[in-house]
Amino acid sequence: RDTTTAREIYRLSRPLKPVQVFVACLPLLFFDMSGEEGSIMDTVELLCAPKKLERDRGEALLKEMTFTDEELKGMVDWILIKAENLPTWEDIFGAVTLSRILLQKVPDESLGPLRLREEIVERMSEFDTHYEYRVRLAAAELMEVLCAKNGLPMFQNFLPTIKGGIEENLERDPLCTSQEMEASQKELDLATDRNPNLSKSSLTIFHDTAGWRNLETWMKCLEHCITGLGSDLFKDFRDPEILSLIFKAVNHTNRFVRETGYELLGTVILNHGCHGKGVEQDGVEAVPDFVRVAEQLAFGLADNWSRVRMAALKAARTFFEIPPPPGLTYEAIYGILLPAICLNRFYVAEGVRIFCQDTWCRITQGRGREMLSSILPVTLDYYVLQSGVDNHAVSSFQSFSTRTEDARLYITLSVCLVGS
Repeated sequence: RDTTTAREIYRLSRPLKPVQVFVACLPLLFFDMSGEEGSIMDTVELLCAPKKLERDRGEALLKEMTFTDEELKGMVDWILIKAENLPTWEDIFGAVTLSRILLQKVPDESLGPLRLREEIVERMSEFDTHYEYRVRLAAAELMEVLCAKNGLPMFQNFLPTIKGGIEENLERDPLCTSQEMEASQKELDLATDRNPNLSKSSLTIFHDTAGWRNLETWMKCLEHCITGLGSDLFKDFRDPEILSLIFKAVNHTNRFVRETGYELLGTVILNHGCHGKGVEQDGVEAVPDFVRVAEQLAFGLADNWSRVRMAALKAARTFFEIPPPPGLTYEAIYGILLPAICLNRFYVAEGVRIFCQDTWCRITQGRGREMLSSILPVTLDYYVLQSGVDNHAVSSFQSFSTRTEDARLYITLSVCLVGS
């Protein structure tokens, strides 16, 4: 805020260690250079600052403050004014963030007469479709607070728009902007320079690196709304389309969409969203969502991308931490998930490997050998299948798969020697 003072601080701090400079400058994060605290509206204006550090500082200060009725009215008026300035994303971001803070902090009896909730809900369609990614994420966080305070009616109010946004954006627009094409070509050139013998087609690389319009933030909106609603209400809410959309996302061609899809699936699992059944077809009994979700997690645990595997692994850990639906047991899905979790204990990416080893210990509780022995044929079939996949991280298994018998013998010996 004062470049002369900043230069003087820099000159004086050069002989000091960075930690000494940090401690000395801490008061400047919370007070003006004059040493006096700014007014509440000065702090509110920080929410519209161009720098993230200042926006975060403003939010932290506001969360610690208390407000008079007059100040509340001034802040609500400020929100409504800023919310009209759609071209300037910082103003919209500030309005959405302050709305969330007030709805979290201030009792309903104080905010009710100001009609903040009604005004914000009416404008929500402008926020969650805004061109700026940060505004859309802030809108998702605001949706979570609204669902937490107003329950199922608010969730049902947002859900059709969110589902429509996900469905609309699941498939990429056929016409791409020139910037997107240029970025994708740079990715292709970079990959070719690193590996001249690269076998991946340019189309595959294009799909894996290009952005997907609004899809990630729409799924984040659904994730936040489910979190805000809570498990007590969500577990009794039945909408088969939610899982259907998530299953499409986790099987998407774009790896970032798959990663976000598994994060969303983990939230659904955490909030007891696996208690329903699929759609009955041709007289065949519908498969329980509990089993269907386990099957999708198994696909993620074999994904070619480490971040997708990690997201699926976190969801799988949550899956075993939440009690199964009535009438079902974990034994019903051991053959679906345990082979994949067991194999990922040796994955090349250290983060995935360590997290998976810890997950394995939590699930098996020292009974790993016994549990695998009960599903050994399924486990061996899975290992043989994985030995032939097109994945750099498991290609070492291919040398043992010249004949199926050799692969099964090798893997059987590995299981016996490694144990649990």
